[in-house]
Amino acid sequence: MATPPVKRSRKTTKQKETPVDADSIKVDLVGGKRKSLSQLTNDELKAQLIKHGEKPGPITDSTRKPYEKLLVRKWQSNSMDCTNSVTIVTSPTATSAEKRNTNQNRASTSTPLTSKRLTNKVFRPVTQNELNGNLKPSDIKASKQFVMEGLVADVLTPFHRNGELNLSVIPHYINLLLTDGITLCHVCGDAGEYKSLTIDDRKALMQEWAKLSKGKLQGIICNVSCDSLTTAIELARYAHHIGVSAISCTCPNYGPKITIATLTTYLSNISNAAPNIPLIYNHSERIIITSSAEPFTSLNIEEILNCIAFNVPTFCGLQYNGYNLCDYGLCKTSGVHSKTYYMILGKDEQFLGGLAVGCTVFQSCMYSYLGKLFNSIIDCFKLGNIHEARRLQNIAYTVSRKLNSYAGQDVTIHKAMMTLRGLDIGIPRAPLKELSGDMITKLKTEMAQLGIFISDTAVQSTNNIY
Repeated sequence: MATPPVKRSRKTTKQKETPVDADSIKVDLVGGKRKSLSQLTNDELKAQLIKHGEKPGPITDSTRKPYEKLLVRKWQSNSMDCTNSVTIVTSPTATSAEKRNTNQNRASTSTPLTSKRLTNKVFRPVTQNELNGNLKPSDIKASKQFVMEGLVADVLTPFHRNGELNLSVIPHYINLLLTDGITLCHVCGDAGEYKSLTIDDRKALMQEWAKLSKGKLQGIICNVSCDSLTTAIELARYAHHIGVSAISCTCPNYGPKITIATLTTYLSNISNAAPNIPLIYNHSERIIITSSAEPFTSLNIEEILNCIAFNVPTFCGLQYNGYNLCDYGLCKTSGVHSKTYYMILGKDEQFLGGLAVGCTVFQSCMYSYLGKLFNSIIDCFKLGNIHEARRLQNIAYTVSRKLNSYAGQDVTIHKAMMTLRGLDIGIPRAPLKELSGDMITKLKTEMAQLGIFISDTAVQSTNNIY
């Protein structure tokens, strides 16, 4: 009788994954700090995952291990694009007492989502504060606290008709700002035509504004942005030398998309060049910020804020120039903000809405000549007179729409408005051209009908702003 064939088991042995020794992986963080993976707080671990293209959920002691393994795989990937130094070293196994202390330290810096341990079967909705409640940003090295509140005027650059700087106008400019209740200004920004200025021009403007504003303005912010990192660092060092209140940077234009690692490296180098003054990041929605590893997903403004906060030592605030007040509001209530970082709103059309979501700092070139109008909106909002605040906001809407109708005349139209306000700061630098006489007459009539810059008693208006 034939022997029956032996049945072989079809069971396959699952290859065990190499365990992660969280104590043997050392991470160099901003500010020269060096931690092992096990010493990272839950929020620091989350920030690292976001930086490498992941969108993690809540990280607690019960969900931490899988996220640690995920981060290690990201670090070991050949396609990794990382700015922090990560080293895997052979170290003695930690004692039980050391591990217990590490767990206690981690628990003390994390906000528990529930009083009981979460399982993979029981979940509940979590709030934004719970997700970011105790996020610890990088320590600010700036030696002095820079306080911002109210309106920040994005000042225009005065020129002679031959295109040379006209620095003699700056004292009158400062007096005009003070008349409208503005004590903060932003120098060499987009409205200041910084892309048309030489390095020497920008240094001269910084120095003159810094010298003449002492004892009068609360502070000045100088834009040091340049696609050339070397030039941006030189300008930051000069701003640090003359003692400006803060510096600002726009995302470098290296294409329509840029990774968060490239952005934070750019900002960190500028921050290190001016270690004693705060840095403000001017965010533009025209450039898409993506994660640093495949699949290079786009980051929202809150994720960008988190990454900058952990990698730029002197970072103190962010200017948001978008219309999405939902994203802006999330940044305001996010744990990383925690009343430490300023969220500056740069859209005049969203001024009243910005007040409603808690904005306390606004920046625009319109405040150079309409500061009184926007300060009146703030006063009405604080007094609870929402009806009047809406009426004044509608005037601001209309002015903005009128100015936008002069297509391709952004800086030119703002300089014409300054002339109508009573301060002649000259014409734009070539190749931009000044507004024609007929267009200035039309602009003056349109503003007078809105109650702005009225000098002709024959013009009928129910509003008189100035």
